[in-house]
Amino acid sequence: MNRFARRTSWFSRHRVIPADRGGVAAAEFAVIGGVIIVMLLAVFDFGLWIWQRMALEGALIAGAHYAQVFPKDTTGTQTVMNNALPTGMNNNSADAKCSCTDGYTPGQPVIVTLTINYPYSPLYFTALGASDLQSLQYVIRIQ
Repeated sequence: MNRFARRTSWFSRHRVIPADRGGVAAAEFAVIGGVIIVMLLAVFDFGLWIWQRMALEGALIAGAHYAQVFPKDTTGTQTVMNNALPTGMNNNSADAKCSCTDGYTPGQPVIVTLTINYPYSPLYFTALGASDLQSLQYVIRIQ
């Protein structure tokens, strides 16, 4: 045997031809990209829900401030709550109610209950059991 002869190992004699790996990145992106898009849509939908909730809270607080000054003016309080909603929300869909106890009995508090309801329709995830009505209530006790 020639001492300069090349020794071949078992691995070099049985080397497997590498498979074509073209397109693997595209396939991985298709799987991961779909998950990322669904997550982004869920975040957008949740942000819309939070925005509507904050707008309803702002309208309810505006109505509560008005009701503290004029506790018997239920239509005025309801008008203030509807006018406090942003223009992006349909004011006809917001159901603002105001109820208060009758009569000014000395020493007895006047209790004003404000309720506002607004239908929420998720943009993307309607099958996930999201509530389709946001309802907030505020109770004021005026001495």
